[in-house]
Amino acid sequence: MKKYVLILGLILSFNAKADCTLETLNDTDCFQCGENCLAHVTYEDEVQPDGSIKSVGTMTLSGQGPMGGWYTTSEPWYAVRNNIQNISIEEGITSIGYNAFFRFENLKNIELPQSLREILPGGLENCTSLENLTIPDNVTIDTEALETTGITTLVIPANTTLSPTAFKANNSTPTLIEKLYCAPQMKDACEAAIAYRGDAAEVIEYQQTSDNQYLVGGKYYARLSDIGTPNYIKKRIYTIDEANAVAGKTNTFSIRYR
Repeated sequence: MKKYVLILGLILSFNAKADCTLETLNDTDCFQCGENCLAHVTYEDEVQPDGSIKSVGTMTLSGQGPMGGWYTTSEPWYAVRNNIQNISIEEGITSIGYNAFFRFENLKNIELPQSLREILPGGLENCTSLENLTIPDNVTIDTEALETTGITTLVIPANTTLSPTAFKANNSTPTLIEKLYCAPQMKDACEAAIAYRGDAAEVIEYQQTSDNQYLVGGKYYARLSDIGTPNYIKKRIYTIDEANAVAGKTNTFSIRYR
């Protein structure tokens, strides 16, 4: 993994949340993540299968514009990364920065905003417990952005920009991705990303229907994030034309004048 750095400027008047401000920055639960971005970590006690209690962290990022970027292991929250199981990035944030969540090995869930436009190199690298990821529209997934995650199934929206080296760097570590669902116009990019270093994941096309459902292997899904899950639906007929097509009729009108 190459190392990247981005120098951040400070805007001292920015407040993301009342309980996390530039005046309350610390090394345990409140961090600056960009010029106009603050990250706040909260904890809840969770009962484990063996009856023990574990403190589970949720990181919420809020603000406007891009996150910053860091050398690996220099992220402001690196010391508490193994406490974080959930991340929520709120609307307004436009990027996941260089190495932002590098080696968040206990991260299980991350919510991305529709405002997101780029996942930069190392952004989610080595998030080995991350199994689910819903990518918004119009996102660029850069080289090594999703290297060595726990993701086995991923849906790529039609207007994604996907680097051919997005899933892992040039090393012998295999990706865990088994199925990559892609729109027809993304098939070549998906195959290139999977073929890099010889990964054997299956690239599966989905079709978007005229009524904004998604068709894969004879099953219809209401949302992109449902593709490949048990949440498929029966096809519904929405229009007169569709109903007439099923009945073998054409749509005709009779007009009477007085």
